[in-house]
Amino acid sequence: MPWVRLHGTRGYRDVPRIISETRAQVTVNLVATLVEQIEHYAGGGSDLHLDLCRKPAEALTPVECNWILHNFLHGSDRAYAWFEGWGALRARRERGDVFTTNHLRDLQVWCNLAWFGATAVEDFPVLGELRRKGAGFTEAEKSTVLSIQFECLRSLRSLYQALPDISASPYAHPILPLLVNTAHARRNLGDIPDPGFRRAEDALAQLKLGREIISDWVGRAVEGLWPSEGSVSPEVIELAQQAGFSWFASDEGVLARSERQGHGPTWAVGGLRGLFRDHGLSDRIGFVYADWPGKKAATDLIEQIDGRDIVLVLDGENPW
Repeated sequence: MPWVRLHGTRGYRDVPRIISETRAQVTVNLVATLVEQIEHYAGGGSDLHLDLCRKPAEALTPVECNWILHNFLHGSDRAYAWFEGWGALRARRERGDVFTTNHLRDLQVWCNLAWFGATAVEDFPVLGELRRKGAGFTEAEKSTVLSIQFECLRSLRSLYQALPDISASPYAHPILPLLVNTAHARRNLGDIPDPGFRRAEDALAQLKLGREIISDWVGRAVEGLWPSEGSVSPEVIELAQQAGFSWFASDEGVLARSERQGHGPTWAVGGLRGLFRDHGLSDRIGFVYADWPGKKAATDLIEQIDGRDIVLVLDGENPW
């Protein structure tokens, strides 16, 4: 699935827009391979999913129709509940009903239309009009949806350049301690098999390249590091310092297994400042509050923090 293209009209756009509008002091982490995919689309690039969206519905072959029926109906159950036309198409497939040319065209439209986030709908009112229409879309309306999608993708770089703080991950999101030395997993996991992989130089290259690409994309030097999955080790911290980072973030579970003096969610490690996220509260935002009314969730968050200094690190794919 073309998740970068679809998220590019939703969370990847809503997050920087809302941060800019509210002037919230939030650090947004970017991964270089994600940025490369955004630039692929911003430069006019395509993918199989998009190629089949662009193709006139009446020109689709039986093989293409079958692929579309198996791959275009993906996403949150909430979206199918919110949008009657979108939900009707999924129900039709589940019943095994025939998809006519018009149904296929509606599917080409909805698999893009359902993904637009709040800021895109605000900026492009025609999206709301098409959602209300629900069915019987034309080829011209499909072209409008895809055109707006690419306008959103092309605007992402300037939106992130305007943010107050950006951090980076290693280039291709590797698990750095294992890239340095797979035997180091035994420090936490006991006597597990060691395939003998030792590539510390690759870990350093991943760190340098990730920082370089993100710094270039946002137009300023990036200081912060979110190591992939928050995975760190003493050797990784040393490499991160060599790569030019001044701080990193990880999880309090890592902190709990580490040897140190003092308490709290920060720690100076090997010349870098370490920030360790509150695991329970971060996950509460990411996975629990989605089912709560917004005001109730915000009130609960404030009560849970209770005046403490804490670090929240959230999954960018689910920016509730």
